[in-house]
Amino acid sequence: MMLYKVVDRFGPDSGDLWRDYLAQSHYGQLTSFDSVDSALRGDCPFPESGEDWSNCILEDFKLSLITNLDYARNVHSRFPNLDLIAVDIELDVDYVQHERILGYDIIDDQCGNSLIANWRNDIETFSAIEFQNNGLIEELLVALRLRDYLRRTYASDPHARGCHVWGIYDPEPLT
Repeated sequence: MMLYKVVDRFGPDSGDLWRDYLAQSHYGQLTSFDSVDSALRGDCPFPESGEDWSNCILEDFKLSLITNLDYARNVHSRFPNLDLIAVDIELDVDYVQHERILGYDIIDDQCGNSLIANWRNDIETFSAIEFQNNGLIEELLVALRLRDYLRRTYASDPHARGCHVWGIYDPEPLT
């Protein structure tokens, strides 16, 4: 089921924050950043109203996930300096991607931290992964293998043991 998030912008226009991130990251050359990592792309203040509550996932750590694209557009219109992103969460090997996919991210079980964007425990493993210029993984099977490796190798780490692969999408139809 496609879900939506309204998040802070982060990328080349972020000035020193962007340059500092690139200097510390394990990526090659990024031209954009499409992860939904909450440390770098915080969620908008959501939910606030009764209508907000009726259009979000009512589960721990998932309150920032909006269930309805039209409503997500409405929320986004209240925060025009933020980005609207579509996500499909907790993917597995039988997942069939949709159109407009930007790539795959690995998110912790609290739906906030991207292990791709923030993992510093095993730079050698991450150096072997080919990332797209937006900081995401292009192929689902590569993302699933990395997820399984992190779960197995770092089972005592609270971010790794319950991490999931998320599909990150452009929410707007291509024109």
